[in-house]
Amino acid sequence: MAARVVVPALLATTVAGAAAVTVFFIHRRNGSSKKVSLTVRGLLELEKACTDADTRETVAAVELQGIALYAGVPAVVTTLRTLVRLDLGTTGIAELPASISNLKNLQVLLAPRNKLTTLPDLSALASSLLQLDVGSNALEAVPDSLCSLSRLRTLNLMGNQLVRLPERFGDLRSLRLLGLKSNKLTQLPASCSRLTDLVELFITDNRLTDLPEGMSACTSLVKLQASFNAFTNLPTCLLHLPRLELLRVAVCSIQSLPPQLLQDAAAMPRLAWFSVAGNPVCPGPPCAAPGLPVVAPEELELGQKLGDGASGDVFRAVWRGQLVAVKFFRADVSPDGRTEDEVALAIGLQHPHLTQVLARVLEPHGLVLRLETGSPLAHKPTSAHLLRCKWGDDVRFPPRRALGLAAAVADALRYCHAAGVCHGDVYAHNVLMDENGTVTLCDFGASFSYDRAAQPFWEAMEVRAYGLMLKDVVERAAAPAGGASSGKQAGAASSGDAVEAEAGVVAALRGLAERCAELPPARRPLFEAVWAELQQLQARLPQ
Repeated sequence: MAARVVVPALLATTVAGAAAVTVFFIHRRNGSSKKVSLTVRGLLELEKACTDADTRETVAAVELQGIALYAGVPAVVTTLRTLVRLDLGTTGIAELPASISNLKNLQVLLAPRNKLTTLPDLSALASSLLQLDVGSNALEAVPDSLCSLSRLRTLNLMGNQLVRLPERFGDLRSLRLLGLKSNKLTQLPASCSRLTDLVELFITDNRLTDLPEGMSACTSLVKLQASFNAFTNLPTCLLHLPRLELLRVAVCSIQSLPPQLLQDAAAMPRLAWFSVAGNPVCPGPPCAAPGLPVVAPEELELGQKLGDGASGDVFRAVWRGQLVAVKFFRADVSPDGRTEDEVALAIGLQHPHLTQVLARVLEPHGLVLRLETGSPLAHKPTSAHLLRCKWGDDVRFPPRRALGLAAAVADALRYCHAAGVCHGDVYAHNVLMDENGTVTLCDFGASFSYDRAAQPFWEAMEVRAYGLMLKDVVERAAAPAGGASSGKQAGAASSGDAVEAEAGVVAALRGLAERCAELPPARRPLFEAVWAELQQLQARLPQ
């Protein structure tokens, strides 16, 4: 049996003058659920409700998020022996009571966006706690006892004032996700080499100059966000991680990148998304075409918001009588790099299948873009879809359209790499396609310039990202039902021939995707060869 207590944000913290609020207890017995409502006025009545014997033995979750707990966490909460989840986010608390350790069944403890300066000893929860979120507080250190939470899988310490971590931090060997972004760390403990189950690591915006060499043992690591640090070289411990797919080291102080990466068969074999923009190692962007207009905000008639990304928001607008899109940047930097780098690359690259820049906006900083009529192929990845886009259940591509899509993106990327630019974020959610099959690759937030002759690895890396996207497209590509072709056939071509040809297209695309995504970097086809192969496929299809 289990119950859930949800306390709405309107709940007052005192009895006097408090509006009546309904709290729900959800009891689950023998596979069925029963909702019981209770009207309370303030936290005092809530405490009284929680002292009920049945509630004390059945409540599984208490959510106090958004309630101003001026007097601290209600003492009765820490007496709920069956509690599994406790949410204290944005409650203004300055401390977690030591009595939380009495909750022997607690699996999830959330206390972000508060005023915590210290943490109590939570080692008594070592056999139960799986998730701890104390991000966006004022912690300057974490206690050594935290390292006793041997079952902890998710730990968020982002947005604090941490200057160091305990030396035995590596004892948290069950961690899969670790958030250390926006602290003041200058180094990570050597014991981090023992975090061999770690999949996602966020260390952006610290003061790190290197990573422990022993972290080469973190062979489960898939995603590493490490931009805005003080690295002068790419940490060598990262070079041979077999599962690493995403690496961000933008806006550090990296002077050089390892040579001969393409010749090292073990070097980052699964890397697909990378950004090193804003580092000294990056050459200048391609030269922009002269005469790009500069626009004042009052010249734009803004309409509805079209979307948003890591660096800014995009709106529909009218400029000089034509419909356009306008991207306004939120700040000088984004999680993937500097706005000035994104702007320079977007202006310097002009291709039919890339976002077209029509003008610059000075204040607020922005770009006027060609209005694309298409929609993203898929949704952005979520934590549940680790580095894989979330596709709609009804998304399907006729074989001809899948082939046209593959060729358009390959054409855009061969152009970028010929100009010495790596897109860095080739995902289905960054590809727009309209009903007519017009394709646009957008978002240069993670893009960077590189020396193509000296660093051919980055194109081979991006071929893998393209291959992963193409795999998803091919999974959703099939010949039309009933034997009908997806295109108009010339007089002599039979419907059967067309279906057979399109089935061949799907098989060929599947094979190409496999070679791009799964071969070692040095053996992958580059974009010029990919595009040429797709052109040949298109030429063989009956018109």
